[in-house]
Amino acid sequence: MLVLYRSLLFILAMLLFLPQNSIAGLCQVPEKLPPPKIRIDWRNPSVSVDYLVYVLSWSPEFCHDRGEGRGQAYQCRVNRFGWVVHGLWPQSEKARSKYDHPRYCRLKPLPPRRLAAEVFCLMPSVNLIYGQWLKHGTCVFETPKEYFNAIAYLWEKIKRPDMAALYLRKGKSLRVGDVEQAFVALNRSLGLRRSAVTVWTDRKGYLEEVKICLTPSLGFRDCPNKRFNARRKVKIRLP
Repeated sequence: MLVLYRSLLFILAMLLFLPQNSIAGLCQVPEKLPPPKIRIDWRNPSVSVDYLVYVLSWSPEFCHDRGEGRGQAYQCRVNRFGWVVHGLWPQSEKARSKYDHPRYCRLKPLPPRRLAAEVFCLMPSVNLIYGQWLKHGTCVFETPKEYFNAIAYLWEKIKRPDMAALYLRKGKSLRVGDVEQAFVALNRSLGLRRSAVTVWTDRKGYLEEVKICLTPSLGFRDCPNKRFNARRKVKIRLP
């Protein structure tokens, strides 16, 4: 973890110049954030971190499938989101399953409520904010502030396609490859290639998540073992 942390130092220096109000006012934040409910499923604190994955979720799919009636009022009713951040995940090159990646490396410190409120419009769930820090952030970053600054930096850096406009052009012929290419087209000048982008759908074919593979210094890199053409023709549904 120390080697990776040192490789992020210059990125953290850049974060000092990130507009702190750039995500303020993007949504309505609860006046009083509820306490988080964290369930530790498994821990894997001793695995080396070789690369990172920046994960974006398509919020309409979450609200359509799971969000209503489960304490997600500010994500699914009070606010209406498109893309939101799921997290920034440390990964191991040697992993053969999800259980082989770093996880819950430390159980403290906890993010202060003020910081949770600052990033709520990017990650509109208290359980998600606290859970992602403990589950993933503690394996790379020293403090919650550094972790969420990195997420805010990536949100500002990586452009996201307008899915409504894309769906108007493609309609029912919209495919995984179209979404991958939309991300690449918007971020080609930054060096993003299709080999760094993976699009996930749920069992019914609804757009669920996009994962972008990153180097330790938050540059783009190929995703390990990606099957480049296997899923590009899979059709995507939007709620």
